[in-house]
Amino acid sequence: MDMFFHYWKMELRRALAVFAKSLRYFVVAVLGFCAAAYLCSSIFGESAKLEKAEVAVVVPEEKKEDLEFLIQLVSAMQSAKSICRLCTMEQTEAMEKLAGGELSAVLVFPEHFYREVDELSNTSVRLYLSEQASVSTQTFQELLEDGISMIRTTEAGVLSILSQADGEKTRVVHSEVGNTVAIRYMEAAFDRGILYQDMICSPYGNYGQQQYYFSSGLLFVLLVMGSSFGHLYIKRGRGVEEKLRIYGMNVYRVSLAKVLIMANVLLLPALLGVISAAVVTHVMGNSFLFWEIRMIPGLFFLCLAFAVWYHVIYMLADQSMTGTLVLLAVEVLVVLGSGLLIPVDYLPEFMQVAGKYLPLYQWNQFSLNLLFGYADFSQWMKMAGWLTAGCAAGVLLCKKD
Repeated sequence: MDMFFHYWKMELRRALAVFAKSLRYFVVAVLGFCAAAYLCSSIFGESAKLEKAEVAVVVPEEKKEDLEFLIQLVSAMQSAKSICRLCTMEQTEAMEKLAGGELSAVLVFPEHFYREVDELSNTSVRLYLSEQASVSTQTFQELLEDGISMIRTTEAGVLSILSQADGEKTRVVHSEVGNTVAIRYMEAAFDRGILYQDMICSPYGNYGQQQYYFSSGLLFVLLVMGSSFGHLYIKRGRGVEEKLRIYGMNVYRVSLAKVLIMANVLLLPALLGVISAAVVTHVMGNSFLFWEIRMIPGLFFLCLAFAVWYHVIYMLADQSMTGTLVLLAVEVLVVLGSGLLIPVDYLPEFMQVAGKYLPLYQWNQFSLNLLFGYADFSQWMKMAGWLTAGCAAGVLLCKKD
């Protein structure tokens, strides 16, 4: 055991020295990744933005001020202003602009809208849409139809209660019954957010763009650092190997020492990056990343998985230089295919299916949940599965060696 720790410390010092000498190359690579990530996020962020629909509302002269006030009220609601811009306009002008493509839709209130509603007439508001309906226009139409269904529900509720009140002796004034029920229904309509379940539709999953690329950048650093471990696999002379075996350092113990060395070296920049982000979060007073002690074992587990598979690749290559070249080629493929740079949802369909089975994609999901959420038992088991598979492959290669 003493020989194992002596060998481990000796090789660890060498690994740290190599890492220090190669630090400037890692910094350049990370800066390059940051620039590429910023470029990709800007491009995809702009393309994913939903343009607001330009909607003109034609209001009659009767009760015009009241209707304009209601339009201003609706325009100020978050659910409305996030998808459209409402403005009042004369019907002739509005229809001309709709035909010319300047407007997405036109809402036309009938001349005696207020009176017909008050008399319980089945009045309607006409909606004119552009022939070239954009996504924003279709979204506006769908949400408008949802609002209409709520109004119809309110109307049906009021009429049913009034009908029941007509047939029963009640002390409540007839109009008060209708007003009370209408107010209750409209309160539910304005607070309709409680009726829906929140669902985040984002290529970055349940996290923000900055969080996603922070986790991706962290994994990219661990990937780039893999190329600095080639010196651990330089072929030694037969005499050195025999001497190691005499002191009890067989191929399995040497492999274990190499894996632990790589995991510890990888853990340094991982911890440094996470702690730095937590400090900046505290200083800036935002909620980007909060430090928790559970992150240390999680990050070590992640680094250990990287180290095990680095060991497998170097063992397969059989030479340090060849292993480094193979590792670089593999890194390029997994970075492109696993969504580190471009989210998987933006890739072609066949790459989306394949990318979600790549280890780096699943490791990135584990990293995101570890740093910004909660890594559940299933995710720890997936990481353990990859680690076990890597260990099994390493053992088989040691037997072959």
